[in-house]
Amino acid sequence: PNPITAHITYMFDDGTTQLQDVNIGATTRGTIFVNDEVGPDKNVSVKVEADDSIVAERPIYFDYKGMWNGGHDVVGATAPRDTYYFAEGYTGSGFEEWLCLMNPNPDLTTAHIIYIFDDGTMQLQDVPIEATSRNTVFVNDEVGPDEDVSVMVVSDDPIVAERPMYFDYKGIWSGGHDVVGYAP
Repeated sequence: PNPITAHITYMFDDGTTQLQDVNIGATTRGTIFVNDEVGPDKNVSVKVEADDSIVAERPIYFDYKGMWNGGHDVVGATAPRDTYYFAEGYTGSGFEEWLCLMNPNPDLTTAHIIYIFDDGTMQLQDVPIEATSRNTVFVNDEVGPDEDVSVMVVSDDPIVAERPMYFDYKGIWSGGHDVVGYAP
């Protein structure tokens, strides 16, 4: 094994980017505190490329709105895709469901979101995503309260889609979880 360099592109919701190279020694790991790199109060997506094979993951630790605290972690997508599926979602009291959509491409694209409800009905939403940027969708606002909802995202160009959720489950468990969508 040899040392490698990870090439990181931070993508912000206004379409601007910030670059960083990180050297990683052979058979070691590197950790980046993104807040220190990009500054506070930023919505950011991250693309990681490397000179050789690596595994990249993103842990987040939070005190969300002073109501829920905890952490979640997600392994990065191996490549952008044009279709993602999320089987689980819920917009009931004490739950917030989000979709984070990253467009790593040099041109504007559109994500076509299909919300699928447990009674078999569907709702459609088109979300433009600027070049090299991200867009965040608050699913609760789109589908309304108390919905069990699955999501399919089909985009005009390959993107990355993930679904974070924050919750207070029956007043017993609070926290959050996150997943990159299944991409066939």
